[in-house]
Amino acid sequence: MQRYMLCGLKIVEKTESEMMANLVTSLCCVVLAAVVVAYAQRRSQLGLLACMVMRHEDITQGGVGACAYAQAYYTCVACVPSAHDLMNADDSVEFKRSGREQFQVARIQYERMGSDVTMQCGSLDNDASVSWKVNGTDVKAQHRLEGPRLMLTQVSLGHNGLYSCFQNPHGERRDTINLRIGVPPKEPTVTCRSNAYPKGFYCSWHQLYPTYIPTNFEIDVQHNQRSLEVQKDPVHKNRCHVRFPEVFSSFPYTVNVTAVNALGKAFFTISFEESSIVKPDPPERVMATPIRYNTRRLEVSWHSPATWPDIDNFPLKYFLRYRPLIREQWQHVELSDSTSHTITDAYAGKEYIIQVAAKDTEIGTWSDWSVAVHATPWIEELVQITSTTEVEFLTVYLSICFTLALSFPVSLQPQYE
Repeated sequence: MQRYMLCGLKIVEKTESEMMANLVTSLCCVVLAAVVVAYAQRRSQLGLLACMVMRHEDITQGGVGACAYAQAYYTCVACVPSAHDLMNADDSVEFKRSGREQFQVARIQYERMGSDVTMQCGSLDNDASVSWKVNGTDVKAQHRLEGPRLMLTQVSLGHNGLYSCFQNPHGERRDTINLRIGVPPKEPTVTCRSNAYPKGFYCSWHQLYPTYIPTNFEIDVQHNQRSLEVQKDPVHKNRCHVRFPEVFSSFPYTVNVTAVNALGKAFFTISFEESSIVKPDPPERVMATPIRYNTRRLEVSWHSPATWPDIDNFPLKYFLRYRPLIREQWQHVELSDSTSHTITDAYAGKEYIIQVAAKDTEIGTWSDWSVAVHATPWIEELVQITSTTEVEFLTVYLSICFTLALSFPVSLQPQYE
């Protein structure tokens, strides 16, 4: 069986019976391929007539992604990249065309914001005549042409795009450049903390200013003249975890974080003692409940943070604060290792806001405050009661009034004509 590749359409010759059986679907496939090809020419702006457009790994693995596929009289495949893929792909974009294994790489060119940029059209000679397009349209930004070179002045984020050059007079594509504008990284901000003492600690970092291009971070942790293993956090991309190699060490830890991108690098280094970074997470499941028949008391309870690994050998102490909503001033109580406390001086009938913090009993700093809870002391319910004596008195009084009214002389009673 013979196979052909024509302008991105993979055509497989089939038997006469298969051709007759699939005539209708064959026509559908041809129409579908034509529509996809037209879309590829307009949207991808790659100038390759009816071509397959894929990333390299998509081509080698049989093609995945934004593909239209149908199988009938012909086996038709046409793939179109999205604008997001072309502009943000870290790998190169490659093109397969015209029935032969010819690849053209869209190389990424990083340039500093505000600088003047020169893009070279492949390896053409200086006297070559070329024309340029960006994202499939004429280059409208301020520029200058010098042979095979396109020169842009004071580039900004608006110059980002896919630039293609075509050799005159036949308009054959010679090169494709993905221009990415950004800035070098500045020193990252780095903080380290142990919320799981004595198991280990974590460090986090971030850039105060965006770089607009991919930026990686290299982390090195040193202790007692040796490098420690660093594990990336599975959730937070700018965080790593380090195990304490020993407890109660007198040697300081040194953490170096280097930000690196295509335009430069910057680093920041911090050093600290083990005890200075111990800070538990806030206590959990804080509850405050009124005490029946006590109008000035609230019972508060909580649990130690789940991230604290060994509460028995490394106990925590707690700090309770509370205030009525009508006042701004907090009242405080420091507790040893108890996880409950009774407030005895609450204002009757006033709603209170309550929070708790935690700290290792010997080293480190206080945690952040727990989530605030609200509670109001017990309020006595007022029930209206009518006694039997009151009912009897009212009955007697009404009876006397009725008897007196009947005993009045007739002359004193009102006369009606």
